[in-house]
Amino acid sequence: RLVLARQLLSETGVIFCSIDDRNQAYVKGLFDEVFEEKNFEASIGWRRRSNQPNDAAKMIATVLEYLIVYAKNGIALKNYQTFGKISLSQKRLDSYANPDDDIMGEWTSTPWCASKGQGGTKYTIITPTGISYDEVWLGKKETFEKLLLDNRIIFPNNGNGKPRKKIYKKERIIGGQSAINLWVGKEYGDNLSATNQLKKIFGDERIFDNPKPVELICNIVKVASSNKESLILDFFAGSGTTAQAVLELNKEDGGKRTFILATNNEKTDTNHCGIAHDVTVKRLKRIMTGMCYDGTKNFKWLEKNKPYGDNLDVYDIAEVANFEGTQGKTPFDVIDERLYGQEAFKTIREKIEWVCDNFEHTQRTIETQEQWLKRKQEKPPKIRQ
Repeated sequence: RLVLARQLLSETGVIFCSIDDRNQAYVKGLFDEVFEEKNFEASIGWRRRSNQPNDAAKMIATVLEYLIVYAKNGIALKNYQTFGKISLSQKRLDSYANPDDDIMGEWTSTPWCASKGQGGTKYTIITPTGISYDEVWLGKKETFEKLLLDNRIIFPNNGNGKPRKKIYKKERIIGGQSAINLWVGKEYGDNLSATNQLKKIFGDERIFDNPKPVELICNIVKVASSNKESLILDFFAGSGTTAQAVLELNKEDGGKRTFILATNNEKTDTNHCGIAHDVTVKRLKRIMTGMCYDGTKNFKWLEKNKPYGDNLDVYDIAEVANFEGTQGKTPFDVIDERLYGQEAFKTIREKIEWVCDNFEHTQRTIETQEQWLKRKQEKPPKIRQ
């Protein structure tokens, strides 16, 4: 699944993996192998418990989880001179403004060149107009190249001046000039806030363990992409927090981000039709339409929020016809392209694109009230002892 995820990432894509303290080291090693160690960006500590733990059975109570972050192609940029074409004078660089219509909003700037007495790294930077500066800079060359790729470097004085780094006004939300690797506070949410968010949508019934807070995912999307039309993929979607976070950000800044959620459909005593149907899709049904499957509109989330609207398609690709089924294999493994006059594909991405283009999806949109009632009658809930 990780190999497929890397193949599906865009060239500027980033992947975040949430993992607990016990398994962090093992997952880091696995990601180093799949995404390559050079593409490791950071390991972010997120405080998932805001209250003081009272666990006498442990010498050290665990309050942190980790977000391991990798980029598709690290921070390498072969030809950075094609970027940074903003033509600005030095005037008003010390106040927040948005003279270049940056999609990240208002910004100010600070020198990239190190002051006398400051530490740094010496290398040559060439401006868009061809002027060379051989100076001591505040960050490594690969860091500079990443900033340039992200449109965070400007060259004042009509492209002739020494480079400066953009500081966005909205970055105050995530702790400073750039995201730091310790996320603590209400702006990042915690387990309690995540549970309360689900209660407002589903009521007091506990239907999903350990959901993620919307605030956490919002910050991940903000850090990972400045593009308001990004495609966000969550292939361990669980309760569907990622979708709600994307919808919330679009509402906040007018973005057109889209999301793809993938999750198993594990059945439990409280989710007799499976997590995907009884939690993930049901949550999105309510926050997007403002209505439960049974037509009621009495959940607390509506008291302070308006439905997000938009469209949602639901696909079930977890099963293939019985005569084609092979234990332990996915539909992509079972379907043999050679039987359809195709040569064997060299990559899984090619095969996925071919399957998606040539086979009929078992697709449905958000269920209507009648569809939901019919499914409930066909699969009555289990009676708990």
